[in-house]
Amino acid sequence: MMVLNIRQQNAKISLDIKPPQIQLDTEPAELDIQTEAAKVDIQSPEGILKIDWTAFRASYGLKTRTQMMREYAEKGKQAIADFTVKTVEDGNRLGNFAKSGATISQLAAQSTIEPQKDVTWNWLPPPDIEYTAQPVDYDVIPGRLSFNPQRGDLDNQLDWGKVNVGIAQYQNIKFWTTEGKYAANIQI
Repeated sequence: MMVLNIRQQNAKISLDIKPPQIQLDTEPAELDIQTEAAKVDIQSPEGILKIDWTAFRASYGLKTRTQMMREYAEKGKQAIADFTVKTVEDGNRLGNFAKSGATISQLAAQSTIEPQKDVTWNWLPPPDIEYTAQPVDYDVIPGRLSFNPQRGDLDNQLDWGKVNVGIAQYQNIKFWTTEGKYAANIQI
């Protein structure tokens, strides 16, 4: 029996590939910002405080000169009136001396006795306090913002890639027969 043998070898392609490359040179953008802060100028004048202690001080005896002069004038008038009344009463007592049956020493003792003074407790009037606030004066100076943008730069350089195609091995088909002693060899 005769046997036909076939051996096949495929073609092989060789590829030489150089990939493309891109080189980027960048310069970043810049933003120059300048600011000036806002300002507030505040002026607050002092308020006006008035405290009137006159009534408070007068209630425990400390008075102004005018008040003291008026009070002493009134006391002087009253003292003259009281003295006149007392002198009249003493004269009447001496005139009725014989009728009353009192001795001169008793009349003298009665004229030197002072009446008891009354002690009273009163609230002292508070001082009159008045405060007038002055308005606040302010001046606003607005702030400033200025900016200067500078564009960035992009530079690219492209290095193209390459593909080289070649045959590394050619195709091959080999036929042969085998049988006893004779062999035929065909190569394509």
